[in-house]
Amino acid sequence: RQLLVGAPLVGIVIERQGWHAPFFWLAIFGFGAAFLLWRLLPAARVHATRAADLRSVLRVMRGHRVIWAVGLYVLLAMIAQELLLIVYGDWMEQSYRLNLANLGLASAVIGGSEILGELTAGWSVDRFGKRRVVIGLGLLLALVYFLMPFTSISLGSALATLFMFFYLFEATFVGSMPLM
Repeated sequence: RQLLVGAPLVGIVIERQGWHAPFFWLAIFGFGAAFLLWRLLPAARVHATRAADLRSVLRVMRGHRVIWAVGLYVLLAMIAQELLLIVYGDWMEQSYRLNLANLGLASAVIGGSEILGELTAGWSVDRFGKRRVVIGLGLLLALVYFLMPFTSISLGSALATLFMFFYLFEATFVGSMPLM
C-alpha cells in the first residue's frame, strides 16, 4: 500500500530536494488523479430520495447500541495506530540513527506487513470464524503493544516488532469489518 512504495520515495525526495518537496509532488499527483477520475468515471445518476435529517439519524443511533460500540472501536483502534505512526519515525531516527531514505525503506516493512495482514484477514475470518479471529488477533496485538518497549535492543528486533504490530493491526481491523 502507500507505505510500501510511497514512504521510501518520499524519503528519497526529502533527502534530495528538501522537506518541502513531497508536498509539491503529492499535490501534483493528487490533482492528476482527480483529473483522471473526473474524466474516466461515469457520471453519477441522481435518485430522488429524501435525505435523512439529523433527528432521524440520532433516533436510529439511540436505538442501536452496536453503532456506538463500532464507533468507539474504530475511534480507539485508529488512535492507537496513529499514535504509533507519529512516534515511529522519531523512535527509529533517535535509536538507530536512520536517515530519511533509510526510514522510508524501513517503512516499506510496515507496508508489506499491512498487505499480509489484509490477506490473512480475508483468508482466516470465514475459515475460523469472525469473532474468534478478531478477538484472538486483538489479544496478540495487545501483547505486541506490551512487548514493544522491550524489543528496542536492535534495529532488527524493532523492525520485527513493527512488522508484527502492523500485521496484527491490519488483520484485526480488516477482519472486524464483516463482524460489524
